[in-house]
Amino acid sequence: MTGKRARFIVWSKAKSPEDQAEFDAWYDTHLDLICEPEGVLGASRWKVGEVQLPGQQVDPAYSVVIYDIEDPETTIPRMMAHRRESNPAADPHSIKAVVVERTASYVKGKGYDT
Repeated sequence: MTGKRARFIVWSKAKSPEDQAEFDAWYDTHLDLICEPEGVLGASRWKVGEVQLPGQQVDPAYSVVIYDIEDPETTIPRMMAHRRESNPAADPHSIKAVVVERTASYVKGKGYDT
């Protein structure tokens, strides 16, 4: 596989605390499906942590999914083609997505590895 590796990051949250179990169950099957296309290397789910920077107002209900992908130009359309219906328990106004590309990595004690 060729192309520049990237991360596709999606934020979302359940409509209400009562919808959280359904929200999570949907993701259990969604990740199997959305990670099938060529170019998707894997995914991990995250939640907003209890400890945050002072003064930050962060909604602890948010879930974050980080997909490791090859070549966003070809992989994102493949992912969208494999996408099934939207999560019925998700707050549709909470969904945000962004593709980020690495510009450099810093290794503690070794410096930047670009």
